[in-house]
Amino acid sequence: MTHSGSRAVTEIEVPQKHCPKCRSARVHRSHRKTTFDKMLCAAGGELRRCHDCRSRQVWFASMGFLLPNEGLPGGFASALLLGSAFALCFLFIWWMISRFTELAG
Repeated sequence: MTHSGSRAVTEIEVPQKHCPKCRSARVHRSHRKTTFDKMLCAAGGELRRCHDCRSRQVWFASMGFLLPNEGLPGGFASALLLGSAFALCFLFIWWMISRFTELAG
């Protein structure tokens, strides 16, 4: 029983993700391959691969970041840099929350 002019309850509008490298809309889910991939997923990331340029990305909400390719020699350094940046942001947010809860209490 639906009312005329109303939308079905089961329809959910999900914003379409575009590849940060080539801007293609043909982006699909990717498998977790490494321990770093599993850590990104545990932190709330979503792994995707572009069908056109074959690049892998990690998405946090609506922000996508390119992941290093497996064959590149600098891949580990890029992964380490991304992990360090994520850890630094996490620690900063944790510090801000603990700082302002001390002031409020």
